[in-house]
Amino acid sequence: MIDRGEVPKGSAEIFFRKVKFWKQDGQEEAPPIFNVDGVNYFHVKVVGLFFVATTRVNVSPSLVLELLQRVARVIKDYLGVLSEDSFRKNFVLVYELLDEVIDFGYVQTTSTEVLKSYVFNEPIVVDAARLQPLGPAAIFMQGNKRMPGTAITKSVVANEPGGRKREEIFVDIIEKISVTFSSSGYILTSEVDGTIQMKSYLTGNPEIRLALNEDLSIGRGGGSVYDYGSSYGAGAVILDDCNFHESVRLDSFNMDRTLALVPPDGEFPVMNHRMTQEFKPPFHINCLIEEAGHLKAEVVLKIRAEFPSNITANTVVVEMPLPKYTTRASFELEPGAVGQRTDFKEANKKLEWDLKKIVGGFEHTLRAKLTFSQESHGNITKEAGPVSMTFTIPMYNASRLQVKYLQIAKKSSSYNPYRWVESPFPTNTVHSRLTDGYETGLMVLNLQNNNFSGQFNHNIDHLSSLVELDISSNSFSRVIPDVFTNLGKLEKFSTGLNNFNGTLPVSLLNSPSITSLDLQNNSLNGPVNLNCSTMVHLKSLRLSSNNFNGLILHSLFSCKNLTMLNFGHNNLDSQIPESFKNLKALTVLPLSRTNLVNL
Repeated sequence: MIDRGEVPKGSAEIFFRKVKFWKQDGQEEAPPIFNVDGVNYFHVKVVGLFFVATTRVNVSPSLVLELLQRVARVIKDYLGVLSEDSFRKNFVLVYELLDEVIDFGYVQTTSTEVLKSYVFNEPIVVDAARLQPLGPAAIFMQGNKRMPGTAITKSVVANEPGGRKREEIFVDIIEKISVTFSSSGYILTSEVDGTIQMKSYLTGNPEIRLALNEDLSIGRGGGSVYDYGSSYGAGAVILDDCNFHESVRLDSFNMDRTLALVPPDGEFPVMNHRMTQEFKPPFHINCLIEEAGHLKAEVVLKIRAEFPSNITANTVVVEMPLPKYTTRASFELEPGAVGQRTDFKEANKKLEWDLKKIVGGFEHTLRAKLTFSQESHGNITKEAGPVSMTFTIPMYNASRLQVKYLQIAKKSSSYNPYRWVESPFPTNTVHSRLTDGYETGLMVLNLQNNNFSGQFNHNIDHLSSLVELDISSNSFSRVIPDVFTNLGKLEKFSTGLNNFNGTLPVSLLNSPSITSLDLQNNSLNGPVNLNCSTMVHLKSLRLSSNNFNGLILHSLFSCKNLTMLNFGHNNLDSQIPESFKNLKALTVLPLSRTNLVNL
């Protein structure tokens, strides 16, 4: 509890009793702010622990609540695990942290990086192996090259046993969705509030670069981003607005959508974003209420998961306020229902339906029979609802924002920290050299951010169903194999941040299905001989930071769907052809350091 000595000594006991036995205003839980005998109590609940501030003066509620959230985050950075056990064992350290964060009621700093210079107590590490993953860490999946379930629940200031320092960095996209449906099932309002969250265990504070979607747009365009035809997040990502952490540099954000930063120790939001354009919600909810005789009614709730079957929603909770004159509710689940629980909260007249998990594409139904009191009642439909729903969906986000790659400035050739990046969709991770015997139905192959080197295997042409191929951020060298004739469905090919050299393969320059081609940051050379009469679907072409030379071909104007064309940092000469004025769809054209004479 944080106070300035101006509140009664027993305020902690007063707060506990009020929150424990709260029954005011028909609510079972105390609001985040309330007043008792002239004292304002502010509190947030984080993983079952209350963080409380008290004051008698008039202060901004949002300021105090944000402070409490940051205090909880700082303590978690130091202790690794937020739990009653970790607090008890580290009481002296927590007290020292609070003393440095707040001085006589005035906030000094909430930065873990800054506090390292003032806090000298070492944390007593609590074994997190038997604890459930907490907060954002819970959505990291276990498996090969996945983050272990308790890997992020460790202190950022404590070394590993033996004095070793952890070399890891965690990045995750977390989004909160708010959707309102009409009684007929149409979407009335929709909003996404999200953040790119990072937690760094890197020594020496190396600079890192995060690459976001190349088709990311900031600012409302007035259009819908519905895309029912794709399971892989294709299409433009349109955000209303965003803001960045103070450590983020935006030097090249407008050009190639990359963020550069030196991450401070601890957990912090790299970017917050908001989207209010219409999007396809992960669930569709239908609710039907009908009278079923004298003082009785029946409620039918149907939930359908609108995401792919390889994704599962966890800890789903559905709540629906019922009319205040409801006295009893009995429930009927669908046959064979497993992992579902129903309850009628009589104190606040609320229906609650808990589902342990929902697999994509499945539909679940709940029937509730309501009994009313003898009081006269009005329109049942108007007095019930609205239906609210909370859930967690690993590997899914509504905005389709993605971290395409995470690059760390290496301090030496042997420095190779683990990068735990939670992508919006499942990512295939391969640990061994590619061999024969491919899965012919494979549509997405993502090999980015591994340590692959040498020649990229020619047998990739066996994957005739490939739609996306990403081999970026590796150490592949030599030439790009001429295998794209057999990849007739390939739409996106990314090989940025490798060591490829030589000229572009003929089959790639004549691929009719390619929509996005990312070859930046290699050592490719020769002219750019794209056959735009064949590559009619090409929208994004990124060739920056290579050794391409010669003229810019006049035939490029035939790629009429191009929206992104990046030639920067090459050895091109001559002039931009007059025919480029025909590229009506082009919105981004970086041409720095290209030796062009008519810029």
